[in-house]
Amino acid sequence: MLQTHVAVMEKDRTFNRSFETEPWECGWASEGLWLLKVSDLTGTLEVTSEVSPDGSDWGPSQYSLTIFENGLHSLAARDLGPWTRLRATLSGEHASVHLFLYLSLKG
Repeated sequence: MLQTHVAVMEKDRTFNRSFETEPWECGWASEGLWLLKVSDLTGTLEVTSEVSPDGSDWGPSQYSLTIFENGLHSLAARDLGPWTRLRATLSGEHASVHLFLYLSLKG
């Protein structure tokens, strides 16, 4: 039987600069899904799933998404490795975003 887990990574928070989420240990999971509830977006938000062997050294995975509008967005995350996090890059003049951010894991 598969196991699932949903982690709330950011809740009801406004960002006006680029950021990374806290690392999440996920070596047991075979796949994941980042869910982003975006509102009040000014500028552009680019998100990239990152992987790490130890929770301290990070590299991009092959999964990224550029968001131009408010709404619910998802980003697949497979081949997670032992640790994962999300890197978010805001760009544009006076860029900001209000987020709810979840990581759903299945394994």
